Amino acid sequence: MSRLAPALLLVVLVSGCFETSPVAVVPSEVLTQGWSEKERDSGSKWYGLAASWTVIEYRVTPERKTIDSGPYPASFTLMTIDTTSRLEPSEVRDKLERQIRDNAASQDLALKAGSRAEGPRTLESGVKTTWFRYDAVIGEDSRLFSPGHEARVIGEVGFDERSKITFVAVGLAQVQGSGPTGQYFRDTTHWEKIVEDPDGTIDGHTGNDGLVWNIRSH
Repeated sequence: MSRLAPALLLVVLVSGCFETSPVAVVPSEVLTQGWSEKERDSGSKWYGLAASWTVIEYRVTPERKTIDSGPYPASFTLMTIDTTSRLEPSEVRDKLERQIRDNAASQDLALKAGSRAEGPRTLESGVKTTWFRYDAVIGEDSRLFSPGHEARVIGEVGFDERSKITFVAVGLAQVQGSGPTGQYFRDTTHWEKIVEDPDGTIDGHTGNDGLVWNIRSH
């Protein structure tokens, strides 16, 4: 997997040749602005549970090469968990947030505690989710983004009553850069693509093509 969002999704997984059916996906028609499915992985255990899981990584290919004014790198990872009994979404969200906090440091991302926001929303499919988001400062040793700038992180968890699967989504995007003379630029293009919904639930970003907003069971 890539070193972006999957790096923050370091849950206890045991790989194998399994794949849950159905699987939470982002529909291909939503993968615009250079986004595409990069790779999949699957296995049979999650946090010690006998649970089938599938992880799909989505990556954006920059429309133009630049290190200053953006758009900047971003990644989105979607994990489906299929168990014989329902996992409580709030419990899964708490586990996910602990993992992201614990592993951000290893990626030299400093989460800003005062920037944390959380809440519920209902996706286009009707699935209810809970989410949290952070601003982060990119450290000098980061291999993910441009050091000294800002990024944003979102984690979101939902349970699809129809397909009986739990899904976990993690999005990570750089939102700030600087030019050779030290001027700062802000570009939230890829962050908006990850989080937007018609109500502007997260950071006020409105739209119908958000990656999380359009998650489906397939």
